[in-house]
Amino acid sequence: MNCKAINTQFNPEQANKLLDDLGLTEKNNDGYRLLPDGKVLTISLAAYSGRSLTMDSAEIIKPHLGKVGIKVNISAEQQSLFVERRNSGQHQITLNNLNNGMDPISKPDHYIPVSVSNQWAPLSGSYYGSNGASGVKPSERIEKIIDLYEKASIELDDEKRIELV
Repeated sequence: MNCKAINTQFNPEQANKLLDDLGLTEKNNDGYRLLPDGKVLTISLAAYSGRSLTMDSAEIIKPHLGKVGIKVNISAEQQSLFVERRNSGQHQITLNNLNNGMDPISKPDHYIPVSVSNQWAPLSGSYYGSNGASGVKPSERIEKIIDLYEKASIELDDEKRIELV
């Protein structure tokens, strides 16, 4: 099954407009946007240090976000620490490379929050995987993604399954 990335173009005009529309118009002397409390808008990006592609990607992302006034702190973490922090919801944003061509139905933990070992929203994945006994109840948007995954995982018609994915 082929999946393609969307919304991956760097569009500083659109990004600046979105940030301005959120009311983040004030900047400090270094050009970073300021939050309402006067602190610099900063994103903490945790990257798995064992993969050079991941670290290279983090270094590419950082100046792009800086151009629109977002400061990025990169935390290079060894695999065990990365997984521990990811699974306990301690990361703000993680970056990990995925194998191209992975099917989100047969390997959902890379795409759909269905277990604590999920690549994103691990606490929602824990909630789903434990039937609500642990983790954090998924947002409406994540619940919709999980619902589509559940429908796609039992769909026999290839075209319908691809559409759901």
